[in-house]
Amino acid sequence: MNVARLIGNAAWDTRDDPLNATRGSLFSSSLQWAPDRLGSQFRFVKYVGQAYRFQDVHGVVLASAGRLGLVTPLGGQELILSERFFAGGSRTVRGVDENSLGPRDFFGPAGGQAMLVLNQEARVPIYKWLGGVAFIDAGNIFTQPRTSG
Repeated sequence: MNVARLIGNAAWDTRDDPLNATRGSLFSSSLQWAPDRLGSQFRFVKYVGQAYRFQDVHGVVLASAGRLGLVTPLGGQELILSERFFAGGSRTVRGVDENSLGPRDFFGPAGGQAMLVLNQEARVPIYKWLGGVAFIDAGNIFTQPRTSG
């Protein structure tokens, strides 16, 4: 199977520390296009956008994040599993099993064509290098993007 794609990325990063930010923002977007003209057997267009904001409020770091993903197959094809979105677990929506959100089929998580993940956390210093985190996460995977109406 051949998947050939053109990828465009853009990012803007004002975080004070990429590993443990206490202030600043990170915005990134990625657009992928897999046309048959490049030799791709599976044709699709895929977009992923992310926004992170970090703010120190009296020693408590408030960290907010939002991720949106959309993918659509081209030419009436089915979207292959590796190009679908999955969510749930420690890197997306904490407190639920890994990749457990969204559509399922006989084999388990089936992934989807749309992803929305929102995270909010408060990082609290406790003693020297010891800290605590309180968080609220929300998100889901959708079979297809829907519009109202």
